[in-house]
Amino acid sequence: MIKSIRGVNFFMKIWKIIKFFVYIISAIMIAIFNLEIVENLKYLIGFLMIIYGLEPVIIHFATRKKFTEHTKFYWGAIEILLGFVVLFLVSDYATICVIWGIWSILRETHEIEECVHMFIHKNPVAVISLVESIVVIVFSITLILEPGEHHALIHVYLLCAELLTTVTLPLLEDLYLKQKEKNKK
Repeated sequence: MIKSIRGVNFFMKIWKIIKFFVYIISAIMIAIFNLEIVENLKYLIGFLMIIYGLEPVIIHFATRKKFTEHTKFYWGAIEILLGFVVLFLVSDYATICVIWGIWSILRETHEIEECVHMFIHKNPVAVISLVESIVVIVFSITLILEPGEHHALIHVYLLCAELLTTVTLPLLEDLYLKQKEKNKK
């Protein structure tokens, strides 16, 4: 376990670097093998939910937060559980699409909440993030209403864009905040 604030900061920096490369490589691989992925959608969605769920769980334990503190630990635990359900208990393609669509909408509501906080601090990166969230929600609704390979393929392409923006938008935000701080001086 990480014992100090310095250790937590070091862990978070290493985590951001690892996450950056994993997400970029994943986006490229998903784009290349999109048709194979759509045919085997349950594996992508199941593993994706588990991976997305592991992040807040790992961060929770690594930063030694209490279970009574406001964290995303419980959300992560539910994502992991749902990922295993998709992998081992769901076989119907339409059901997988519906679960994916609902999960995407719920994830994007968290993103919209973060956008609101960025808007409060007049952060222009919020506009890009908000547009991305709205696009994902709209396409998720179509995935729920008409579950099938066509909409799943569109959602796979959206996933590539989402993976890329998930790791690049925080970099843009950091650059914006550094520039803002520099301008204050």
